[in-house]
Amino acid sequence: MGMRLWPAAVMAAALLSSMGAQAQEVLAVDSYTLSVNGPNNGYGYNDPGGELTDGVIPAGVGAGYNNWAPYVLWDGKSPTITFDLGSDQAVGQIRAHFLTYPKAAVYLPLSATVRYALDGGEFGEAVTVPTGYVSGGALAHDTPVMLSFNTPGVGRLVQLTLQTPGRWFALSEVQLLAPTTPVPEAQSAWLALGGLAVCAWALRRRRQA
Repeated sequence: MGMRLWPAAVMAAALLSSMGAQAQEVLAVDSYTLSVNGPNNGYGYNDPGGELTDGVIPAGVGAGYNNWAPYVLWDGKSPTITFDLGSDQAVGQIRAHFLTYPKAAVYLPLSATVRYALDGGEFGEAVTVPTGYVSGGALAHDTPVMLSFNTPGVGRLVQLTLQTPGRWFALSEVQLLAPTTPVPEAQSAWLALGGLAVCAWALRRRRQA
């Protein structure tokens, strides 16, 4: 009996495996614009173009002003970044990669506001998500931090506004992610497993008849 049920068990395991969550796809960005750029102070704190979507997520900067060049920095300003996806696409989540360094007055933004616009259309309602950081709150020094904003929408243009913490914040990369494939509930998975077991039992009874 065990040998006859074993193939059904393998089928059930494969089915349950295929029902797992899939990795989120990072959407390609054609271009983006900044409402206000970082300072052009000779250390590379501004964005010459494409730095926020080049796929490079740097680590800590250690000591030295020049080491901040992979990051775009703003001091006391709330920039709006408008991403152009080239066509209307569904976005499930936005991930932004920052660096915190309180000793240098570099913190996290207080919130993110997201809006979508269809190709040729106007921007829709704004959704604001707090980052969880409170101005003056404790942060680790020289530490990369990835913040996820679950603000799904559909559009060609995705507008992201980051609220200043009152001083500096440093941003290295923004990733727009496609929605994930829904993960079935555990109850549905066990029903599928039970169904395969019943099929195996019926097949065994038929062979014995």
